[in-house]
Amino acid sequence: MSKKAQVMIFVVIALMIVVIILAFFLFQNRPGAKVSATEDPQAFIRSCVEKQVIDIEKQILENNGYLGVTKNYMLYYGNRVPYLCRSSEFYTPCMNQEPMLIEKIRKEIDTKITAESEKCFDSLIKEVKRKGYSIVSNKTEVEIRFEGNNLIADINKPLVIKKEKEIKSYQNFGTIIQSPLYLLITTSQRIVDYESALCEFNNINWMLYFKEVGIKRFVTSDGTKVYEVRDKASDKKINFAVRSCLLPAGI
Repeated sequence: MSKKAQVMIFVVIALMIVVIILAFFLFQNRPGAKVSATEDPQAFIRSCVEKQVIDIEKQILENNGYLGVTKNYMLYYGNRVPYLCRSSEFYTPCMNQEPMLIEKIRKEIDTKITAESEKCFDSLIKEVKRKGYSIVSNKTEVEIRFEGNNLIADINKPLVIKKEKEIKSYQNFGTIIQSPLYLLITTSQRIVDYESALCEFNNINWMLYFKEVGIKRFVTSDGTKVYEVRDKASDKKINFAVRSCLLPAGI
């Protein structure tokens, strides 16, 4: 075999080794890859909780700002659109129906994630014990908060995992996901503030200053305004209705 052929064989083998190594790391770090409960308990819990947070965000967006279905809504092209500001009197500004909506949502997420995180820890404990480890755990504390475009789940639960002479302690299992919920809800609340005070909101001027959000307004035949608030980066949106300062028919 010529030296040139030998060199080519070595080059091919080297390339194959590099491809195998890259494939291994990509497989290990790809989204949704299974995380070992014993090797990295914190990553195991974070992965589990993150899935729950994403599912909850999806429910809130589908329900236009509610984790469950509100009774105070109108049907708009077959979709349930909640009233965030409403008045049944002519010429009368609407009354804010959800003045503490962002805090209400935060508390609902907190309650839901507290319950779901316990299921995640139950799965962790079961898996750890199955592999011959002993585990001591304490009370779970969960706090949900919004910071800009992030939804943060702070989860604290002291854990001690033992196997023979190996002892490992853990406490923080928090996770962060990017979410436009805070932007969408607070923008909706600002719109309601204007509608309840002035019977009007200038969405064009608002978008000139706050370019990250898109706002559309549709007016129905009975004078109800349906707003669409959209986060331009993610294209996620919510809709809500305002019924304010109504005029009698013919005026």
